[in-house]
Amino acid sequence: MAAMSRSRTYEFPPQDEWRIWMYFLKAYKAVVERVDKDLRSASHLTLAEFELLHLVIRAHGRIRFIDLARVTLLSQSRISRQIDALQAKGFLYREITASDRRATFAVLTPAGRKAYDGAFQPFLQAYHEEFADLIPARDLKSFGEALLSLLKEPDYSARVTAVMDAARAANTTPGRRNGNSGRGGRGRRAA
Repeated sequence: MAAMSRSRTYEFPPQDEWRIWMYFLKAYKAVVERVDKDLRSASHLTLAEFELLHLVIRAHGRIRFIDLARVTLLSQSRISRQIDALQAKGFLYREITASDRRATFAVLTPAGRKAYDGAFQPFLQAYHEEFADLIPARDLKSFGEALLSLLKEPDYSARVTAVMDAARAANTTPGRRNGNSGRGGRGRRAA
């Protein structure tokens, strides 16, 4: 995170700007809470759990914790707690490789795939009803550009694509199973 500059003195923003700031904060919270509530009631997955399952599936069933942290912008400790919750439900398990004991992977189970598949349509319905359908099509591009500028990471999309491509490639190399192994176990080792 960049250090804050103390060389400039700022004034409190005009009411119209402050109102936009408050809209941003409240809208984010309201949309996430509504989508999460709809998803929980229809599938018993939280939005955070759905997102992690989605990313593991996109990575062909297996992805390093550090890559999940890079893609979600969550800390590795937060990822670890989310994986613990999904592991307790039997949806993922942890895998530690013999070649690099520092790397821990989240690996999808068949139960995790089934939970994700069952939550997919409820998520899409909530996504559309609580977010996408509320943004006029004419505003969608500028809305996306504004959000990207707030990230202060113009290459975010390219970075996420690169991380996910590398994870998929690692899972399709000879001798590497293609996810969905199905056996759960805390801290399992892979050759």
